[in-house]
Amino acid sequence: MNQAQKVELKMKKYGVRTSLPKDGREFYAFIQPLRYKSKMYLETVKTPIGDASESRFLYIGPASVDVTILDETDVIRSNGMSYYFVIAEPVWFSDEVIYYRAVLKKAREAE
Repeated sequence: MNQAQKVELKMKKYGVRTSLPKDGREFYAFIQPLRYKSKMYLETVKTPIGDASESRFLYIGPASVDVTILDETDVIRSNGMSYYFVIAEPVWFSDEVIYYRAVLKKAREAE
């Protein structure tokens, strides 16, 4: 078993069920609010219909799901919420990608 598979087993045990509607894949990942001392990512923005959350989320997902190839219209779903990727990158251990990390933003639901 390689390192990526070991990490994916931990995600399956401790992560949340996540899906990629684009191709129907389901997998487990970690998605948590980003918390900074400056709280710069926990702000809301005033809109004509009320406050909109500008919160960002940390994504840690399996090496088997390359999120760096997704475009700006692709979303992932988890716990009833949709997110899009602001930025994503692989995390390497030696010469192997062991997981992907990213910053997510909640997707606005279509009206």
